[in-house]
This record gives sequence, C-alpha cells and structure tokens, in this order.
Amino acid sequence: MEQYKVRLSQKAYNDLRGITNYISTVYLAPTTAAKKAKRIKETIQNKLSFMPQKYRLANDKYLTSKGYHRMNVENYTAFFVIIEKRKTVRVMRIIHSKREWQRLLPNPEQ
Repeated sequence: MEQYKVRLSQKAYNDLRGITNYISTVYLAPTTAAKKAKRIKETIQNKLSFMPQKYRLANDKYLTSKGYHRMNVENYTAFFVIIEKRKTVRVMRIIHSKREWQRLLPNPEQ
C-alpha cells in the first residue's frame, strides 16, 4: 500500500491557529488549545497518509467537481484534495463542524 504525503495549505494552518486562539481566549486554556490543534493535525496526517480515497466527496456540487473530499476530526471537518500524480493530499481547510462551511470554501457562484 502506497503512502501519501499530507500537506496543509496556508488556510488550513490559519484554521489551526484560529482554533488555538479561540480556545485560548474564550476558554482561557492555552495548553488545552495547543494540544487540541496538535491532535487535529496529527490525526489528519495519520489518517490521510493511507487510502485517502476512502473519505467521501464533499456534499456540494462545485466542491465535488473540484475533487474536494471531507473527513471529520473530533468536532471539525477537514476538506482536502488528492493529487494522485504526486501521491499527495492537500488539506485546504479545517473548519468547525457547526460553522457554515459553504461560505468559507471556494465557490464561483458567491
């Protein structure tokens, strides 16, 4: 079984920083925030490095046409694309599952 490289986009890194900042400021728990962001990142990297195709396509017509998949990680959703030629997974966003993710991802109709 071939292993995929997992790369986070700048927006995905910004999302992790936002998660950390939110937990740190709202719940006054910077240590917990850092651990949670690290756990999310590690889970994404571990699960997507083997058979990323097992995760369903995003349930949005435009995102599906662009090859976006999604996976749940704790109470967040990671959106990613698979670049088969390079055996790479590119994580585009990491968004809290209760947020309106359709407004945060690319869509030419918006």
